[in-house]
Amino acid sequence: MSEELLTYRQVEFPSPIDRLFLKMATRYGKSWFDMWQGVPITEVKADWLQAIEKHKFTLKTVMRAVDAMDEKQRFPPNMLEFIGLCKAQVVMPYQQAIGKKMTDEEKAANLKRLHDAARGLTVKPKFLMDEMK
Repeated sequence: MSEELLTYRQVEFPSPIDRLFLKMATRYGKSWFDMWQGVPITEVKADWLQAIEKHKFTLKTVMRAVDAMDEKQRFPPNMLEFIGLCKAQVVMPYQQAIGKKMTDEEKAANLKRLHDAARGLTVKPKFLMDEMK
């Protein structure tokens, strides 16, 4: 009798909403399940998923919100509270660019754009005055 090895393709991964609910269940245990007593869990998951999709949160944002929940938070959040936690974790495009280092070509192109924009101004920005001479 030979044993069949479990392969990667045989493993079924839970959907993102199932992963979220599993994470919350492991964190909050019975109090997480008690919140949904008498309500079909498929309806609860559908409602949460609809709210997450409405706000266009990525899986990464949702998981950052879960990770950001303070250990002192003894009770699980309801859906509206969780949406607020997700909103606090959204990374805006300008925040992503803050750490980006510009190349010399990008710096020169940006400086040229500033010069071009400043030509039409009657009062020139102080930081461009020396460079415009």
